[in-house]
Amino acid sequence: MKSIGENIKKLRIKKNLTQKELANKLFICRQSISKWEKGLSYPQVTIINDLIKVLECTYEELFDF
Repeated sequence: MKSIGENIKKLRIKKNLTQKELANKLFICRQSISKWEKGLSYPQVTIINDLIKVLECTYEELFDF
């Protein structure tokens, strides 16, 4: 089972987005994306739906269910 950070990175790369581009689409800083992908922090609950929309994935894909 992959971590949410690993899934975010995989899905971001699949969409050909840089960390900065993803951050801009979510109106957050690039460092937040980096921390998620490294497992140092997690996205806030309030941003999960936006993350799913931008990455065009399902909740299950994001959380590896």
